[in-house]
Amino acid sequence: MLVIRAEQMNAFRLQLTADLAKRLLARLAEIYPDQPAAALVDTAIAGARAYGITAEDHLFQYLEFVLHYGDPRDTKWACEILQQPDLSAEEKLRLLDGCVLFGMGRASA
Repeated sequence: MLVIRAEQMNAFRLQLTADLAKRLLARLAEIYPDQPAAALVDTAIAGARAYGITAEDHLFQYLEFVLHYGDPRDTKWACEILQQPDLSAEEKLRLLDGCVLFGMGRASA
């Protein structure tokens, strides 16, 4: 029987997160070549995961939101959306974008 220790699982998890960050950074560099983003990517991944946003495409959407409008965790209206446990990641992201698009939330307030 194969036994995987907690340390091994943690190392595997860290490697997966590093690989994900590299892919997101590469995607970001293609679209926004002038943005310094390595620390931004790591912070955005951690922030997004705290709200159940874990799929790579959703993480990239969250990252783009952070790049354009700042960290949504810094605004009350965005936190209220992100903290809704009954919303899927896709619904949360759609609501964030919709609020900014229609002026219902201010990304800086």
